[in-house]
Amino acid sequence: MRHILIALLCAGLTGLLPCQAGISDGLIAYYPFDDGSTIDASGNGHDALVVHAQPSPDRCGQTNQAYWFDGADDFIDFGNDLGLNISGTDAAWSVAAWVRADQSKGFVVAKNDLLAHGWNFGMLDSFRFHGRLEEITDTTNSFNVATEESFDDGAWHHVYVEWDSAAESESTAIRLYVDGAMASSSRVAGFFGTGADYNNAGGLIIGATDLGISAGAQDAFFGGAVDEVRIYNRALSDLEIQRLAEPGCPGPTLICFGFEPPLDHGPLIVKRDRALPLKAQLLDAEGFPVTDVDIGLPPVVQILFSSETSAKGMDISRSVLPGLFGTSGNQFRFRRGLWRFNLRMWNFTAPGTYTITMASGDESEYVVDSCVAQFVVEP
Repeated sequence: MRHILIALLCAGLTGLLPCQAGISDGLIAYYPFDDGSTIDASGNGHDALVVHAQPSPDRCGQTNQAYWFDGADDFIDFGNDLGLNISGTDAAWSVAAWVRADQSKGFVVAKNDLLAHGWNFGMLDSFRFHGRLEEITDTTNSFNVATEESFDDGAWHHVYVEWDSAAESESTAIRLYVDGAMASSSRVAGFFGTGADYNNAGGLIIGATDLGISAGAQDAFFGGAVDEVRIYNRALSDLEIQRLAEPGCPGPTLICFGFEPPLDHGPLIVKRDRALPLKAQLLDAEGFPVTDVDIGLPPVVQILFSSETSAKGMDISRSVLPGLFGTSGNQFRFRRGLWRFNLRMWNFTAPGTYTITMASGDESEYVVDSCVAQFVVEP
């Protein structure tokens, strides 16, 4: 008989980093809305006040990771922050967001005064995305770009709009991308980046405009959900735009529950001819078991051994798991989203500490929440 003592069950696994390396360059403001927060994740302090809008599931189905707007009086107000104005000397400016439109018209993100000076993007009409920029001192210096296609499918879409005069100083390009691909573009002679005035007294609003709120204009309010709003003082490359447009939704997560029965209440005596079951389960983003998936490759198990007389962390997987991860002396079973890996104790005779880790057999199918378990075989 051997005494089995659990030392550690599971460690957490962080999700995708909100700002990948390089994608944060020139980032003026960033709102991932995680857990309903409207704090500016760029670190520039452009925080906000929520007016009626409600936290909602994001494109991955994770609760309270986006905001939903009813199209009537919901919006998020960031105030008149001068750091969110386009300067007349900026060579480029861009804004991006994940959007799901429930109504055919309304502003998604805007910084306009009561005369509509400034910049915005949203739904122009008939579920068509659009972007607009208008100078204060010369209202003829304004231009729009819009998609020909309507996006009334009830699905999430990544939208990116840029104003860019960096490439050619004599003209300004405005480009609109949907789901990582250019959907519309236009070029106007001069004015952007040449000292024109786009500063305005309007607040940055998500879900409406200052003018629409003041006038009670129903068609100014956006109806639908918004997430991952980003504002840059530069134009992004096509590759960066495509990276932002990747859904980035994790697959089911394999959660390790450790040994069964649990061993964290003291040593457990296990007879040599018995099995010590290690249990893991697939969970969705909401923490519910996933049972309707067909996993082609089971988790990969590695067993490391340490003792006073052996090298620390020696990989003994091949010697204690016959057939690598086979069924001779050990068993891997998957049923209704639950994996059970039975450790046959006659393979663990040397006194010392055994550390078991589990990793995904195919990371495109599921991810593993750092399953680590230990037991000790005493002399």
